[in-house]
Amino acid sequence: MFHLVLFAARFEPVDGGFVFRKDRGAQGVMVTAQERDRAFNQFLVWTTVLLVVSVVVATIGMVILSIVDVLTHSHSDWADWAWIAVSGTAFVSIYLWLWNAPAKVFAGRPPVN
Repeated sequence: MFHLVLFAARFEPVDGGFVFRKDRGAQGVMVTAQERDRAFNQFLVWTTVLLVVSVVVATIGMVILSIVDVLTHSHSDWADWAWIAVSGTAFVSIYLWLWNAPAKVFAGRPPVN
């Protein structure tokens, strides 16, 4: 759940709403409490879905690879490692896309300090 704390920390409370910053050094943009709550809830829901789907897909892939190994009597560790690399890269890519989604939604707003 630490990632949720980090995500929420990107929204700094100020009078009249929140300042959203893509990262610590970036200029912020004003957002309302409702926009912040929507962004946080969407991040929470989609990262949970991503985690569950990733675990299921990775497990199914490893089971399929294990069955193929048993049926063909070939113990190819490279296929296991390739599957881990592909599924891990997909997970990180989608997670980073979700992490940066608010910056895309709030793009074009005037910056604040």
